[in-house]
Amino acid sequence: FDKLAQGSIQHAGVITCSASNMSAASMITQFRMLGSSRLTSALRPMLAAATSMMFLQTSAIQHKQTGVRANNFGAGPAALPEPVLRRAQEEFLNFQGSGIGVMEWTNLDAESGQHPGVAAPGHKLQEMFLETEQKLRASLEIPADYRILFMHGGAVGQFSAIPMNLLGATDAKADFIDMGFWSRKSLLEAKKYGDAEAIATFTGETGQAPWHEWETKCRHGATYLHVCLSETVQGIELLTDPPREWSGPPIVLDATSTLLSRHIDISAYSLVYASGGKNLPAGMVTVIVKKSLLEMTRAQTITPLVMDYRLHAGAIDPVPSVFESKPNTPPTFAVYLLGLTLDYLEEQGGVDAMHGRTSRRAHDLYAVADRAGGGGFYINNIDPRVRSRMNAVFTLKGGRYCQLCHRVTVLLFVAPPSGCWVLEHPRRRPHRRTSVDHHAICRVVQLLRCYGRVADTYSASPWVILCCVWLCVVVCIAVGALQGAGKRVCAPSGRAGLAPSLWASHFWRDSHHHVQLGTR
Repeated sequence: FDKLAQGSIQHAGVITCSASNMSAASMITQFRMLGSSRLTSALRPMLAAATSMMFLQTSAIQHKQTGVRANNFGAGPAALPEPVLRRAQEEFLNFQGSGIGVMEWTNLDAESGQHPGVAAPGHKLQEMFLETEQKLRASLEIPADYRILFMHGGAVGQFSAIPMNLLGATDAKADFIDMGFWSRKSLLEAKKYGDAEAIATFTGETGQAPWHEWETKCRHGATYLHVCLSETVQGIELLTDPPREWSGPPIVLDATSTLLSRHIDISAYSLVYASGGKNLPAGMVTVIVKKSLLEMTRAQTITPLVMDYRLHAGAIDPVPSVFESKPNTPPTFAVYLLGLTLDYLEEQGGVDAMHGRTSRRAHDLYAVADRAGGGGFYINNIDPRVRSRMNAVFTLKGGRYCQLCHRVTVLLFVAPPSGCWVLEHPRRRPHRRTSVDHHAICRVVQLLRCYGRVADTYSASPWVILCCVWLCVVVCIAVGALQGAGKRVCAPSGRAGLAPSLWASHFWRDSHHHVQLGTR
């Protein structure tokens, strides 16, 4: 694509397998050979965008012809590695040769509670729980004095569980670092259960997390300091851990979008929690808590049994037992998928290898905005030192007119041919957010780069938009006709089979355009 944009006509290796694409490429080549150099230079962005569109169309054609999985850009649950899904499919009806599906296995046995930390002989599900816990400890280098809890409720459930578990004392109080949407949401929830206050705000201007400054701002006697490692809406990520000489209160870390994407010094924190649906399979939340933190604090009397850390099988004394039904049945299938995901990560080189791959993909996506040098349709003003590697945020330039142009551009030129499964725009912000979780294949990243180039080119031309407004109506009518014929429509909202009117209304509704690649 870059060679084509620079004037080269050697692009046969880029466009593949589609007769319509080859004819279009031939037409572009002939046009470039016949056109003057000045005309060619003026139309270079359009030609580059056309080539990118061919790639998007080729992707859709290959998907229809070969049955390859669609490109899932969902914000969460994110895409899972295909080998993990295939393994789960194989064992869904017959878990490890037992003749029983994995979702049918009970985690109990006749002597439950009498052999903590040791699976009953021949009990494959209990063995799976223990093996998954060991794999997670090895992958994250979790110290032995930390307990691992597999719980329900997601990270939002932990917004309530954490203060209820740690603010039981009458003088207990919690400090928060306000970094954005999720930090504020967790703070509002904590205020329901005790004294909670934001002591500092971090928006990324300083480049790195000012841990020493936060240490001095913590209130005297604070029970814990809550920090969100990656604010997915704002696109900010803390890339450094607290210093070893940290003398402030115990740190509670929301690592939902970062866990398993890079090495985290677990010993620097007293509690780390991460919801599924990002790098971890959906349907669970993993809580890694230091045993001493549970001993030095106590839960509030209103804490529900299902949220009480001290009653969970993964934290019971003297020996934790993650497979026990204490106080309720753990998320069996989600833990099973986590074990398969950890196996896959190990085959790919472990967390360090994932860190390198995720960083490279994030660099490629940020290049879409940086390449334009501020003159393109997308911009990113976040300091490169705190740019999230997992959630790249692009701001749409201009006001409502530019946002309208962007909607029409994606509706006409991008979404229909590319076979994208989820394209959404949450929280009503004039941004685009692309989540780069580490199992996303390079081809999907290339699709997003093509998407950015097409949107950049066509959205910047008001004449193109004006000429295509009526085509928008025709496209919606055509989609309705296809639906009427019983064919499947992949709507930009991520809802397959929506009526054209609902598709269009959802597509034009919000200002925040969000696409997620998932670490998968």
